[in-house]
Amino acid sequence: MKRKLLSTAISAIALAGFAQSSQATNYVVYLAGSSAQDNLVMAEAANLCVANSSNAYYIDNNFSTVATGNGGNGNNYKALTCAVNTAKLTSGFTSADTITVYKTNLGGSAQGVDPLWNGTVPNFMTITGCTASGTKSLGTIGAVNQYICPSSVTFTGSLDLGIADVNPAMFQGVNQATAYNPTNGNVIHAFSPITTNTHTGVTVVAGPALIWGVPVSLNLYTALQAAQGLLNVAITATGVTLPAGSCSAGQATDACMPSLSKAQVTSVLTGTLFDWSKFNFNGVNLLDAATAYSAAILPTGGDTTVNFCQRTAGSGTAASQYAYFMNQPANGNATLVLPAPAFNTGTSDTVANNVPGLGAYVYSLQDGGNMENCLVDLATGSTSAVNYAGATINTSGNTAWAIGQQSTDKNTSASKQYRFIKLAGVAPTYANVYSGAYDFVNESTWQYPASRTTQSGAVVAALVAAQKNPATISADLNSPQPFGAAGFMVTLANALSFNSAYTLPTTVSATAPVTPWSRNANFNTTATGLDNGTVQVLNPAATVAP
Repeated sequence: MKRKLLSTAISAIALAGFAQSSQATNYVVYLAGSSAQDNLVMAEAANLCVANSSNAYYIDNNFSTVATGNGGNGNNYKALTCAVNTAKLTSGFTSADTITVYKTNLGGSAQGVDPLWNGTVPNFMTITGCTASGTKSLGTIGAVNQYICPSSVTFTGSLDLGIADVNPAMFQGVNQATAYNPTNGNVIHAFSPITTNTHTGVTVVAGPALIWGVPVSLNLYTALQAAQGLLNVAITATGVTLPAGSCSAGQATDACMPSLSKAQVTSVLTGTLFDWSKFNFNGVNLLDAATAYSAAILPTGGDTTVNFCQRTAGSGTAASQYAYFMNQPANGNATLVLPAPAFNTGTSDTVANNVPGLGAYVYSLQDGGNMENCLVDLATGSTSAVNYAGATINTSGNTAWAIGQQSTDKNTSASKQYRFIKLAGVAPTYANVYSGAYDFVNESTWQYPASRTTQSGAVVAALVAAQKNPATISADLNSPQPFGAAGFMVTLANALSFNSAYTLPTTVSATAPVTPWSRNANFNTTATGLDNGTVQVLNPAATVAP
């Protein structure tokens, strides 16, 4: 954290909404890493402030190249300013002081680790020339003033807190990251591999657990529903008549979700099964079932080649999927090759240039917003998603059947043209995670410099404490999915750290979700024993064995 007097250029915008003392000092906090936990860190930063003093800032939607199509309001770059609440920040602050919290997501979770291990500098937005644009809801805080700022970033600032969806040692091998310039897509830094959860001068603590899902484009989702006899019309395909089910096309309730096995998903993601039409369910071919149901859900030209919307290396989202489905990297093994099909061109749409038998199509995406846009584009033929270098992925405007990588806190209203599927017949919900039936779950880590100023230490300590509170996690991060409550959960070790008297309920709490399962061999909050490439086991401190 750097201490500096608030500039005239910033103060006119950043301090709108509360009185500014002539003696005010603005303390700046830099955060980087996981986009999935943004709402938590921004809401809990605002919770350290005087009521109604917070202002949120985002980069303009029209930010060039890789920030384009990032889900709205410059999702990769954000900032918050507010007046310090000295009842909550008691160390080193006065009532005249303010804080500005910057957060960058570009490059994914590795941005929350590499700067602390290898001394790189993330890029942050600049708060200049911003325009008021209504309000933004921040978890437990509610609505705060929102500002949209011009497209401008700067490579300055030291990292005060990094947030990763997986443990640091996952960022090697297939997950070894590369940083790209946000304005032109050029490589600016090749991260060194990170092989340990510990580093001199860095404190690593356990963060929330995140339920991951397998998202597919809506047209593929409906085709799977048809082949698995879920739709509310009788379908005759491959000489078999499937009686009418009870579900409408795209319906995302538990009973209406189609399913793939872990082996099936792994085969698709590795490219060993690169044509969706090879799938048969109880003797019914997927393509035949989709054709019998509606030509509207068929890919352009009947091309059933697998399309894989893939996050770039360094993404915690990608790392979680590779660990779970491909066991890469795990237990320090960083020698395996990238589990991706052929044709990973990373430039323009290749569906129109299909050469049968040569593999699937892969689109490398820099952020979660473009992941969603990739699935939507291939479901609808739109052209909103761009790859890591800023190139439109679907220039032909074709449709395709696509699979991606996403956390279950996304698309909670099922309003976007993609859906989550079940794994081996089990939906990704709190209840199924709690019982141990669904285990595609990773534990995150939060890391920060051990040597900090009094003020930065106070802010970071407050944020770390907040993420251990199950009620806070639920309020800041999660919204119910049509198939059930999903998203983030607190690990039992963190719940006990927050409240030593905590006792597991007999069923999971929808408003204070805690998981009794862990991939941390030490079952504590230090994260030194965490390896998201290993299996989940029951924390021995659990008072209830689900």
